[in-house]
Amino acid sequence: NSLMQSLELSASDARALLLSVGLEGPLPADADLAPVREAIESVAVRSLQGLVAELTKTLNYIAEHRPQLRSHELRLCGGGATIRNVAFRLEERLHRPVHAWRFDALADEGSSALPAPLFASALALSSLKWSNHEDL
Repeated sequence: NSLMQSLELSASDARALLLSVGLEGPLPADADLAPVREAIESVAVRSLQGLVAELTKTLNYIAEHRPQLRSHELRLCGGGATIRNVAFRLEERLHRPVHAWRFDALADEGSSALPAPLFASALALSSLKWSNHEDL
């Protein structure tokens, strides 16, 4: 939303920019896209800082209160996981591996209109439905 407002873009254009251009990453970026990436960075920095703060609190809580659940890596799902290089940026700040969630069956199909992390919520909700029916 903040990208849509600050750059006066439609929702679909903002999504396309986040997916294709995204944040600064580990590989040298296309110099022609530098102004666009800088605009995205300036808008995304506050959201990214908030996400890092929440994840840090959650990970610290788990480490302190439920150490047996401690994870050594994180998987991202949903719309935020589709932002190019977001996993890399979170990995830098959280000092642990971070990856976008994948569903290998989708990758095997070859093409999908939506990135795999968007299917994670639907898959989780579907599995809840299955688990509520003992006769299945």
